[in-house]
Amino acid sequence: MINKMKKLTLVAARGDIDSISNELLWLSAVEVKDADTNSGLAPCDTSAQTVEYEHKRDKLENAINALAVYGSGKKKKSAPPSFSRQSFEKLEDGLAESEQLAEKVTALLAENSSIKTDINRIDAEIANLSPWAKYDLPLSLDSTKTTSIIKGTLPIGVSLSDISEKLNETSDVVLGSVDSDAGFMCVFAVCMESDREEVLSGLLKYGFSKVSFEKYDGVCTLELERLKNEKEQLFEKSKENAKTLKSLAQRRKELELSFDYVSYKLEKLNVKGNILCTECTGILVGWLPTYAVPRLEKKLSQYECYFELEDPKEDEDVPVMLSNNPFASPFESIIAMYAYPKYGSFDPSLIMGIFYAIIFGLILQDVGYGLLLAVGCPLMIKIMNPAQGTRKMLKAFTICGFSTIFFGLMFGGYFSNLPLQIAQSWFGVKAENLPELALLFNPIENNMGFLIMSLAIGALHLVTGLLIRAYMLIREGQVFSAIFDVGSWLVLFCGIGLFLVIPDIGMWVAIAGAAMLVLTQGRDSKSIIGKFFKGLYSLYDLISYLSDLLSYSRIFALGLSGAIIGQVMNILGTLGGGNVVGIIAFILIFSVGQALNVALSLISAFVHTARLQYIEFFGKFYVDGGNPFNPSSVKTKYSEITEEEK
Repeated sequence: MINKMKKLTLVAARGDIDSISNELLWLSAVEVKDADTNSGLAPCDTSAQTVEYEHKRDKLENAINALAVYGSGKKKKSAPPSFSRQSFEKLEDGLAESEQLAEKVTALLAENSSIKTDINRIDAEIANLSPWAKYDLPLSLDSTKTTSIIKGTLPIGVSLSDISEKLNETSDVVLGSVDSDAGFMCVFAVCMESDREEVLSGLLKYGFSKVSFEKYDGVCTLELERLKNEKEQLFEKSKENAKTLKSLAQRRKELELSFDYVSYKLEKLNVKGNILCTECTGILVGWLPTYAVPRLEKKLSQYECYFELEDPKEDEDVPVMLSNNPFASPFESIIAMYAYPKYGSFDPSLIMGIFYAIIFGLILQDVGYGLLLAVGCPLMIKIMNPAQGTRKMLKAFTICGFSTIFFGLMFGGYFSNLPLQIAQSWFGVKAENLPELALLFNPIENNMGFLIMSLAIGALHLVTGLLIRAYMLIREGQVFSAIFDVGSWLVLFCGIGLFLVIPDIGMWVAIAGAAMLVLTQGRDSKSIIGKFFKGLYSLYDLISYLSDLLSYSRIFALGLSGAIIGQVMNILGTLGGGNVVGIIAFILIFSVGQALNVALSLISAFVHTARLQYIEFFGKFYVDGGNPFNPSSVKTKYSEITEEEK
């Protein structure tokens, strides 16, 4: 059902704007329209406060996410704390302390990040110095008064003696090796200061790469020891910080409650920011469902203000609020994937939900698969505590799971034909002695029966769509349009159906329906010839209806394919017999094969069932273009507000 909406126009004293914004927020029933700046008035300036609270929210959120890593994770998940309005608003008293806690967490995390960077730097330095561990001169020593020391690396495989002999032809050089590492060896050359450039030039010819240790004053062993001690100190500091963070994680709940409170303040500022202000007043425009009008009037009676409630005009973009029973409500999520119905049109949630569950069950048609859905989806809701949209989707799949179980019983699907396959392969029961598990019929053995059932469901689905269209026309006062544009087709379809059973009667009923179409579908044309030919041309739409009907054969195709794939997996799984090896092989093949089949079948059932709703069914009556009703409210992530407050 699409709730009736009222347009609210409110004018209040500027001093009451803050309080009224708060009342509307707690009312959880008013969607405030964006401020119309074309009116010449400016909205209340909340930008500075919004930036301030957004910064607080981000700081709290980062701290919460960081502390989640340091929680034990062993505690049983408890129900979120519940608050009344009064107790929730008192959370402001602890906001400053929570901010300090978040800042402390942020500082510790920043320090740990810096420590990690320093440790990586030290590791790199140790890796660079380790090959020089046997070098017993100060690393930074590059020269004396008369000599020069050149340090660097040469590729492994070159001959130091050959290089030394070559260099000594022109200079006095002492060439020594310290150690080798992957792909190179560490060497040093001592020569006269005046020969430095000539010696360096000679070394470069052999692939020499000069290294510099300017920041290391001591010998290599002492520098390595210093770096290792520094690294150890950093590790200890990191452990100390982690210990502190772990203790702070016990106070994570304080941060979560403050996060909810800051989110509430931001939502309040959002409401206030959409109020147009004059020097003395504030003007607000919004929408609310009619059932919330008494509550709104009670809230606003506390203030000196003027407000007007009026019915929406035809050209206004009215938000859509759907209200349905527990069966139909979950299927609103599937409608939302397509488009919300336009305000004032028809909400198909209940009827679509019935057909969606039936078609989904016909495609999946397996007791085992249905149990997985009927049990697994509620468990996912309980464990994951998902958002409202995902929760509704999982509830819809739960309902479809029961439909799948029902059709599994009717068609004998128990993980396809698993019981019969085990009886035949492991216990030697002959095929003719196997019981029939299907309460109605086996679709693999009775293909034509399953196809006829699929098309019959499709015909009923399409006719239902036409009946909804007729209802919408009658509701709008277009009774003759309902009779001519829908009733004529229903008479024709009834005649075609009767023709298959009672040809003599069905033929005349079909002719009557066709005549009604020819005589009425061209009524908008001015000339008699135009009326006739336009009416005659309307019969061409019969091809479109036939195409829509044939689309439901996908139920037949997908249902059979899933059942046959399941049978193949069962045959492969039981080939090894009933011995230990065969049972192990069966478990592996059955688990993987049936899991794959479940995944493919679920995707097929979801996608193609939705397609039949969106194209074949909605195409007969649906008017989309609605925007979901999104009232301003206190939205919490880590706590709950008691119903009497919200």
